[in-house]
Amino acid sequence: MRTWMMASIVAFLALPCGAVEVASDIGVDTTWTAADSPYEVVTDIAVAEGVTLTIEAGATVILSEADGILVNGELRALGTEEAPVLFTGVVDGDDVLRWASLVFADSSTDAVFEDVDEYVEGSILQFVRFEYGARAVSTEASSPYIHACEFHGNVYDGEATLAGAGALYIGPGSAPRVVGCTFTGNEATGNSYGGAIYVDDAAPVIQGNTFDGNISAYGGAVTTYLMYSPIVGNTFTDNVADWEGGGLSLVSSSPAVLNNSFTGNSCVLDGGGVHVCVTCFPHANPFLMDNTVSGNSNSFHGAGGVGAAYLRMFVDNNLTGNLLDGEPADFAWNNEALAEYPDWVVNTSVAQNWWGTTDTSFIEDTIHDGHDEDTFGLVTFEPPLDGPVTEPTPRVTLTTQRIEYETPGEPMPVYLTIYNPGAEREVLLSLTLQYGDAMWAPYGGELGFPGAERDGELFRLQLPEGSAYYTTLFTAEYSDPGGLTGGYWHAALFDASKGERIGEVCSTRFQLGEGGH
Repeated sequence: MRTWMMASIVAFLALPCGAVEVASDIGVDTTWTAADSPYEVVTDIAVAEGVTLTIEAGATVILSEADGILVNGELRALGTEEAPVLFTGVVDGDDVLRWASLVFADSSTDAVFEDVDEYVEGSILQFVRFEYGARAVSTEASSPYIHACEFHGNVYDGEATLAGAGALYIGPGSAPRVVGCTFTGNEATGNSYGGAIYVDDAAPVIQGNTFDGNISAYGGAVTTYLMYSPIVGNTFTDNVADWEGGGLSLVSSSPAVLNNSFTGNSCVLDGGGVHVCVTCFPHANPFLMDNTVSGNSNSFHGAGGVGAAYLRMFVDNNLTGNLLDGEPADFAWNNEALAEYPDWVVNTSVAQNWWGTTDTSFIEDTIHDGHDEDTFGLVTFEPPLDGPVTEPTPRVTLTTQRIEYETPGEPMPVYLTIYNPGAEREVLLSLTLQYGDAMWAPYGGELGFPGAERDGELFRLQLPEGSAYYTTLFTAEYSDPGGLTGGYWHAALFDASKGERIGEVCSTRFQLGEGGH
């Protein structure tokens, strides 16, 4: 990080007098070189469809106040750790005049990957530093690769709107991979969402990033809306929300939140570390596994650690030292115990987590649920783990958009995430569907995983090192269930050489035609 900061300071203090002025659209393939840098963009410009703009390592791009770049074609900004590309604003005395945004339009060339996550071609931002933008990067139904970038001091003015994202807005229909980036000191003002990232009805893979000191009203670092793709291996530190979700706020989202660290984040209301929306619809139903949620805080109601009202799975997490107004408060269960909700929705299990102790009296005191407010459901926390989770494990999750389907013709997509935090390994994947109390039936459809092979009723997969895979597995439409009241999707991973199961069976339950939620 110090290398990046020094590169930025040098760029500010040692800009050559002969900057290259850019005042018109880019209509032919163009390269911006480090030797001719800096490039000063003095008006809004666009990269034409079918055209590639390449920015070399070490180049600096200065954008005038409120100006931006619209990418209709392809952008390849290829910095290195030693010589990053810099996007920055104009200095006016002691002030920096904020530029607008680097926008990837629907027509822009998406990144292409092979072997799950190996970049091959297409739009890419790699080792790029973005600073002092009004919303540094936006994707509109587009999917660039955003790798090893740094976003610092970008501020979105949310006084007039509830949208957000000081650093990165991921708009509807987008599916970028955001990997190994650093987000520091970004902000979304007013009542807006996500100081660093706001995911808006999109499917990014957010993996291995660092979020530090970002600020917004909801989700100090990250807020998601209608997101079902994975959030894995990230670090959230000292982010602040004025209301809920100091580190992460999940709104109408059911992602796999795996192997993340939430430390020192804070908010006023619920979920100093993580907040799972209480009142949104469709209800947020995330998976939280292998996360460390420690030393987070809030000052009013709920929990300093994790506040939730709906969960798919919550196991193998470390929850320690989270505080509500100075008192232990690791977990809050805010599900209203209403008659139209089935018991499995109202009451939940958070067994198999580490609470810093096996003292059940202490654990009970650090959980806020129906024992404390009789309008809420009840939490079962026994048996707890007898020690902290130190090594994440490969995980598979299956999720549906809703707890319940009841509208004829309504789509019923099922989403698959496979995460391998360790070395490359071969696994067997089991996918089954069960209605009512009937036998589990193996999934007979295709699997888009690269190189997947059928092995009887299973799929044989080669998981690359540190990989995260996400896809829409299957989409049906709701019709008359013929007396069925619901079903389950089940998924499990097995070691291909030993045949032993890896981790838990993921079981995702859904209702059919019950009405009301």
